[in-house]
Amino acid sequence: MRSALKKIEEGLDACREENAGGDKNVFAELYEKCMPRVFRYIYYRIGDMQQAEDLTSMVFEKALTGFGGYRPQKASMPTWLFAIARNAVIDYWRRAEQPPDGEMLKLSETNIGTLLYRAVRKLRDVFKE
Repeated sequence: MRSALKKIEEGLDACREENAGGDKNVFAELYEKCMPRVFRYIYYRIGDMQQAEDLTSMVFEKALTGFGGYRPQKASMPTWLFAIARNAVIDYWRRAEQPPDGEMLKLSETNIGTLLYRAVRKLRDVFKE
């Protein structure tokens, strides 16, 4: 996988030298190689298949529109894609009605001890059986 991505990056550099905007065929190859990983990354973080598919397509749309501005000196291509994916996930949770692990966000110092005590007690009861 690394050698394939390295080949894509080298192809992109060559294309950039030839026509100062990158080659869409290089991007298509990048999409084929990285799309499953980007999808898994997003799906793991939001847990909704449909939303993960939508966000993955949005990530690659943003990457395609910004493809001419990609600078290999700043980051590798997968790093660049995952930065776009990370930002898409952050934006998703900002727009969502309830953030991830909403119950955990409601914990306060006053009730965390009680909740922890109940959880340990429940575990102790389970292990007795």
